Amino acid sequence: MVPRLLISLSLMLSLVVPALAAFPTVTDFAPKKGPPGTTVQIVGFNFAGLTEVDFFNGASGAQAQIVGFDGSSSIFVLVPPDAQNGPITVVTTHGSGSSAAYFQPAPQIKDFYTQLDPFTLNPVTPVRGTAGQMLTIRGLNFNDSTVQSSVFVGGVQVANPSIVGDNQIEFALPQGAQTGQVIVTNSAGAATNNAVFSGGYIYFNPLVTQFTPSAAAGASIDIIGQSLLGVTDVRFGSVAAQFTVVSGTNIQAVVPATAVDGPLTVTSPGGSFITTNNFLIGPSIISFSPVGGPVGTVVTITGSGLSNTKTVLFGSVAATTGTNINATTVTAVVPNNTFTASLTVITGNGTNVSATPFYLPPRVDGVSPSSGLVGTVVTLTGVNFSGTTKVELGGQSIAGFTVTGTNKLTLTVPAGAVSGVFRVTNPAGVATSSAAFTVTLPTPSITGFTPTGGPVGTQVTISGFNLANATNVAFNGQNAVFTVNGTGLVATVPNGATTGPIRVTNPDGQGTSANSFTVASNADLKVTLTASLNPAIAYGGLGYSMQAVNRGPLAVSDAQLVLTLPSGVTFDSVTGSQNFELQGSKVTFPIGAMAVNGSFNVTVLVRVGAPSTLTASANISSSAQDDVPANNTAVAVVSAQLPALSFDRLDPGSIFLQWPSPATNFVLESTLQLQVSPTWQTVTNSPDDDGVTRQLVLPASNPATFFRLRLNQ
Repeated sequence: MVPRLLISLSLMLSLVVPALAAFPTVTDFAPKKGPPGTTVQIVGFNFAGLTEVDFFNGASGAQAQIVGFDGSSSIFVLVPPDAQNGPITVVTTHGSGSSAAYFQPAPQIKDFYTQLDPFTLNPVTPVRGTAGQMLTIRGLNFNDSTVQSSVFVGGVQVANPSIVGDNQIEFALPQGAQTGQVIVTNSAGAATNNAVFSGGYIYFNPLVTQFTPSAAAGASIDIIGQSLLGVTDVRFGSVAAQFTVVSGTNIQAVVPATAVDGPLTVTSPGGSFITTNNFLIGPSIISFSPVGGPVGTVVTITGSGLSNTKTVLFGSVAATTGTNINATTVTAVVPNNTFTASLTVITGNGTNVSATPFYLPPRVDGVSPSSGLVGTVVTLTGVNFSGTTKVELGGQSIAGFTVTGTNKLTLTVPAGAVSGVFRVTNPAGVATSSAAFTVTLPTPSITGFTPTGGPVGTQVTISGFNLANATNVAFNGQNAVFTVNGTGLVATVPNGATTGPIRVTNPDGQGTSANSFTVASNADLKVTLTASLNPAIAYGGLGYSMQAVNRGPLAVSDAQLVLTLPSGVTFDSVTGSQNFELQGSKVTFPIGAMAVNGSFNVTVLVRVGAPSTLTASANISSSAQDDVPANNTAVAVVSAQLPALSFDRLDPGSIFLQWPSPATNFVLESTLQLQVSPTWQTVTNSPDDDGVTRQLVLPASNPATFFRLRLNQ
């Protein structure tokens, strides 16, 4: 009886323990297939205590990355790189549980080979192949019906590959396969071996089917063929070239500078291919010397591919004689009836035109018009004006000119130009016009004069245009003595001259100034004086602003402005001038020179004392005669008063206080009662200030509050 009881208890325990352990249960997952990195949602229950998720059955290296978990029934994972066809296993701290359904991962290529190293049994790399040769692919997840028709090599589909288990495929390389990737696809996705073997490539022997037959050194040519991916070397004869693999069927290569005629060689890990036809090096002109010259000049052309040069053209005219020295040098003689143009070298391998022209000496056949003022547009006609570097008129260079084609040149006659012939220079020589161009002078033009007024005998400088050949200068009709000063004139105001315009005469006409010269010997100085406040606040600041003006008609050289301060103020500072003298109550400003309509502005800041009437005066003077002495002095009278404090009751609960803004030295105080020695306290509330008055609203108190302004010093 005892054994049976033990057996029953054991059975009961075996039934109870799993329920308490709460093993995880996978009920579903989605999607059902996909490549590594696919996000899969797993649903079920008892996922608490999750530690890992395996693809599949805990297989080594197939643990998934958990990217989401709700704590109980839903897990998000990424399919691991080595996942294999099988169930998904969820592992918790209580145990593990696997899905009933299988997840189908995409295939994975580990390696592939046409032969193995006999000692290490590793694939021989790079993998080379030929049609019909056996290729073995090793990896994972090949056992899928869709793989049978989804194996490609270099873009060509493999017919009837042999699937060996789940991790190996064998087949003969198909006809037409080219260098490219090995790709295996199943219902879950595709795989290429990008991690090894130069990106998963199998290399076939390259083939060149066509190429650009001829080009000059430095040119880029196209090489067309098959299995050109992975090409490592391109040679023109024995000379390596720079190249770019555009695709498996196209390479762009640059013809080397030292290349000669010969076959092309293309090399890749799959082998080498040498063309049966030669590439022909076309001619290339690098430079020639000299760059210009007359008929009969011997020109040396240097470049490449110049062997077997047949013809050298100057423009469209063949050279009279030519010598092919070697592959890099040709000489030619400039023929008759040629003009400035590019050089052309023609060889058995092609033609090349120079980037720059060969210059023939210029020739000037015509000048139109034959005369004109400064600013006239002149057209020169002739031949070989291309490359013109210099144009001269009367021996003076002309900065601005325009060459149109090879037979026309235009220019503008500049200021200061003189009559004479035109000379045109280009790299091949100099040409001179047969006829001279005459620069005509226009009538005088006066743009200004200085000074603008003065007594008889004043030296006046006159500026303008076309004054150099002046024959007469007159002040309001009165002739004056003058001299030429560069492009201007200096004239002396003559006896009998009166206020009026200045006139200059030359052989081509007359020019009159727009403004009049004032014949006078005096000036009119005027001063204004204003105070910044009136009334001013006692014990506050005050500013006196002055403006002195010279109303002419003559300038002065020694103007002086004096401000006399009233008693009861203290000098503070000056704004608007750094040059002043302070002596007692006088502030003196030595202005010095003042032109007609010139002005001088300055402000003197002072501090006001006790309440009083303040009278300040300003005076402007100079050594010149002043016709209006009354406006040489100005007075400002200001009343200095204590600031007034006003108040009003706004409503039963508040009062309104107001006092002047300039009362910056006064403090608002309050007391609750007036007595023999009342206690006053400063009001700390901040008032509103509009620049004129300060305003403050305070609550009314009971008993009444008394306010005052106290000088803060």
